[in-house]
Amino acid sequence: MPRGARTLGLIAVASALAMQAGCASPSPSCDLLCPVARPAFEACLDEWGMTYGDAVGYADADDYDSWCDTWVMEQRLLADTTDDPDGAHAALDDRCADRIDRLEAGACLDYWSLWD
Repeated sequence: MPRGARTLGLIAVASALAMQAGCASPSPSCDLLCPVARPAFEACLDEWGMTYGDAVGYADADDYDSWCDTWVMEQRLLADTTDDPDGAHAALDDRCADRIDRLEAGACLDYWSLWD
C-alpha cells in the first residue's frame, strides 16, 4: 500500500473512532462542505460544457469526493497544529460556511478560487 494511502487510512480510522466516542466535530460546517461542493462542481461542469476527466483533474464523482474529503481533513489537521487549535477550528468552520454559501450561489467563475 502506498504511504499516502496508508496515512489517509489511519487518519480515517482515527476520525471514525473519535466520532464513535462521541466527540463533536471541531468544524461542523466543514462536515457539510463536500456534499454541497460536488453538486455545485457538476453544475459548473455542465455550464462549462465539460465532463469528469483529465481536463478537470478528477476521474469521476468518487475521485472528486475523495479529493474534497481529503482537503477538509488536511485543513483540520493544519488547524490542530496551530498554537490556538480552538481558534483555528472556529476560523476554519467560518471558511467552510462561507464556501458553502458561495457554492450554493452557483457562481462558477469563482469556483476554483474557493480552494486557495
